[in-house]
Amino acid sequence: MKRFMVIVMGAASLALAGCSSVPGEEVTAQASPESPAGIIARAKQLEAVGQREQAAAVLRVAVARDPGNQALRAAYGKSLIGTGALGDAEEVLARAHTPDNPDPSILVAQGVVAAQKGDQATAQAYFRRALNLRPGDPGIEANLALSLAMGGSKQEAEQMARSAAGSPGADARVRQTLAMVLSLQGKDAEAEAVYREDLPPDQAASNVSMLKKMRGPAKGRSA
Repeated sequence: MKRFMVIVMGAASLALAGCSSVPGEEVTAQASPESPAGIIARAKQLEAVGQREQAAAVLRVAVARDPGNQALRAAYGKSLIGTGALGDAEEVLARAHTPDNPDPSILVAQGVVAAQKGDQATAQAYFRRALNLRPGDPGIEANLALSLAMGGSKQEAEQMARSAAGSPGADARVRQTLAMVLSLQGKDAEAEAVYREDLPPDQAASNVSMLKKMRGPAKGRSA
């Protein structure tokens, strides 16, 4: 079940970490390659092709050269989540903003770290703080829903996931979070229907089949 949690929280973290820019740094095609924005853009390109370790290395060097740049530090902390270096990510992210000026995207990243470490109570606290700053954000709601589901609060999780998926700003990853939450409750037929909104029927069926195997027969029930 812990492996399942890491997989689904990882999927959610992609939706979340990518949905919010870091204040003060707009990553654009016009940014100088050596500017903080340009470095962050290059790291994102590396991540997009699966080179997560290289992306983290690029950002690590940039932070060492400019330790006071919070945008670089935030990007570095988020990149470390993708490499699995959760302890390092936790430490870097904690120094990327301050309690009196919290950044919701960093709070979410901190929540993802806690969730992947299995500390759902701490994860939910981070996600709720982020939602207080950004009410109704479907990416944050999706992450909170997954954490609630993994923590056993499945009814609240489903309610939250449905709210996120019904938002005008919801994307395919947020809807797939709803499908995962539904499957965690054994509602496989409905989960497959949600998957089919964005995926071919065979892939939707395959995803549900995989989730059923990870969930185990003891957790299943008819939808």
